[in-house]
Order: sequence, then C-alpha cells, then structure tokens
Amino acid sequence: MNKHPSREELINLFEYKDGQFLWRKSPRKNVKEGNVAGNICKGRCRIKIKNKNFGRNRLVWIYFNGDIPENLVIDHDDGNTLNDRIENLKMITQQENMIKQKTPKTNKSGYRGVYLDDKAKVKKWIASIRVNGKTKTLGSFLHKEEAALAYNNAASLYFGDFAVLNDIISLQ
Repeated sequence: MNKHPSREELINLFEYKDGQFLWRKSPRKNVKEGNVAGNICKGRCRIKIKNKNFGRNRLVWIYFNGDIPENLVIDHDDGNTLNDRIENLKMITQQENMIKQKTPKTNKSGYRGVYLDDKAKVKKWIASIRVNGKTKTLGSFLHKEEAALAYNNAASLYFGDFAVLNDIISLQ
C-alpha cells in the first residue's frame, strides 16, 4: 500500500474546493497553478504525487483529519465515488464497506445473498451471508422471497445499522 502524504504536505500542495483539489503550485510543465488535480479512472478520481497514485477521497480525508488507520477505509456516504466532499466521506471498516456494496448485475434472484441451486433434483433457493470473511449458509427455500427474508434476518443480526436489506416484494 502506498504511504500517503502527510496532512501538512497536502495543505502545501493543494487548495480544497467543493470536493476537489486545486494545485497551489505547478507540479510539472503541463499542469498550471490552480488546475484541478487528478484524473478519473474506473469511476474514481486518482491524484499522482511524486509518481505515486492516490485516491482523492483518502487525500481529502487526510487533508481534514490526518492519518487513516491501516484497517479502515474511506467511504462515500451517498455511494457516488466521485463526490469527495468532506461531508460525504466517513471512515469505516473494510467489512462495513463490503456490506454496502450493490447486488451484482450477475445476480439472477434479484436479492442480495440469494442464489438458485439448480443442480438439485428440486430447484431451491439458497440464502447465504458472508461474515468475517466466511460464508454462512442460512438454508434452502422453495421461494426466493423466503430466502431473501432469511438473509435480511441474518444481516440485521450480524451487521445491525450497517445491514443492507432486500426489498421483498411478496411471498408467492
């Protein structure tokens, strides 16, 4: 992991304005004083300092709050990874960050933690949840909505306020 610049270094390099950094002085020939720092790559802004790339969200956090402990990450409260305004950033654990992730597009059930076991003689929906790096199977169900409910109950138990629950339409 890249060692981040200190708060003092960042204050010397940048002026903060509305979630962005402006260069206080030109870091190289093609960048002028006052230019917005960074480039967008894969939905996030990265800023190059001394030939090392850093996430702008982490740099903004350090600029205002100082160091980030190794076991914590900087999260975007509104889910917009380009909104690096300090009021939109919070420090959370990696597990809390994983809980917040959206249901993958490849998910066929439409519910978080629910998949179809189509290898069994009778097709059933399996509910599972990942806790502390380990997957726990919660059971198999005839209806995907029942499996989603089982996931919701486990998520509430394990993750409390950080739980992202399935919006269950109906039990058919």
